[in-house]
Amino acid sequence: KIHECIGFFWNPLNDTFYAFQRNSLLTAAEKDDDNYGVVCILEMKLSELLDSDKVYWTTSEQNLASNYFSSFSKKIYREFKWNEIFSVPSDKGDNHEEKNKFRSSEFTVFYGTNNKNSKPIPLAFIKRILVHKQYENRVKKVLLSVQEKIDFLENPKIFRPKEELLKAEKLLINDMDELQKLQLPLLSIEGICKVINSFSEFKEKIGCSLTDKVFIYNKNMAYSQHGISHITRVMFWIHILCYLTDTSWETEKATQYAAFIHDLCRKDNRMEEEEHGSSAVKEYGDFLRKKIPENLLQSCKNAVIYHCKDDGGCPDKNNRLWKMLKDADALDRGRFGCPNTSKGCNVKLLRLDIFQDRKLADRCAWLACSLAHTTHYTKWSENTFMDFKKGILKGLKAIRRNDILDPEYTKIAGKCINYLSDS
Repeated sequence: KIHECIGFFWNPLNDTFYAFQRNSLLTAAEKDDDNYGVVCILEMKLSELLDSDKVYWTTSEQNLASNYFSSFSKKIYREFKWNEIFSVPSDKGDNHEEKNKFRSSEFTVFYGTNNKNSKPIPLAFIKRILVHKQYENRVKKVLLSVQEKIDFLENPKIFRPKEELLKAEKLLINDMDELQKLQLPLLSIEGICKVINSFSEFKEKIGCSLTDKVFIYNKNMAYSQHGISHITRVMFWIHILCYLTDTSWETEKATQYAAFIHDLCRKDNRMEEEEHGSSAVKEYGDFLRKKIPENLLQSCKNAVIYHCKDDGGCPDKNNRLWKMLKDADALDRGRFGCPNTSKGCNVKLLRLDIFQDRKLADRCAWLACSLAHTTHYTKWSENTFMDFKKGILKGLKAIRRNDILDPEYTKIAGKCINYLSDS
């Protein structure tokens, strides 16, 4: 089993290493210990691994979260796209998501014979330990026994600047500030944090957990563009929209269940695929009947069925649940791009009456964009609603700790931290 093994990347220049660097800053802030903020690259001696009679290995062409296939057959792995695997990310980001799957190709190792889990790889197998030069003094004090293996680098394409790693948090603070400038009481800093706090309690309120087990057609979808991260954020935006429109809890709950199942029956990430909504209603029909009162059941089903179809195909465009699900889903297009760009959320197409206020629509779309980036690398547990809040809180603590913000934004970050910590 993969989690009993040790995983290596052929190419460290992938999103996972970026996520490691980012998460290290968040953990350092959470633990109040800067040593957690140091990430290194272990450069291994491949010959030692291949020649050892205690090492069992296999390799994959893509990251195993995207494609489970791996092989130790030379006939197979010699056909891998090695040029893609060892490619360097482009600043233009062209087709980044697809190329990153290859850059995240894995070399998976089990060391030992009679253990359930792999033993640690011997120190002798490590060729170099690459560390960011800014941590030179600290590392030299801590890693005394391996000084001769350490090399310090400053290449920003490998070790990313803190400002870049925490850019999402800076944008989040800016977007929250811009929202409160609309002078709507519900969208003050305190108001937004209140919604985040109440959303964090949803596991108990709606009685279900979002894990890869509920993606019944393709469990790999749980970690994709339409997976756990996306569904959690769509549910958060439904909570915001219900908050702004003074929607009853009974109606919100029905809409939340629609959001919960809306992408669970996707087989892939194709945008033009229009049947996964109908499949979700078919597969989760009993679930909905147990959770939703009869007077809202059909509206909930229709919201799911027609969320992935053009608006013209929806038989009831006054269906409030459908409007909220479509708009929440559209707002989370911020994970693909900025508002009003070809990939991002087109605010002109939002359906709820509150979005007749174009400034409100724009600011919500920008907040959705920064929230998508803030939570993109979140490690999700069975309580994704609490994870959502914790991810935001850790990011805010990290950016305040690293002195990246100007005084006004530092003050806003502090307010958010206080409001989110008090609950």
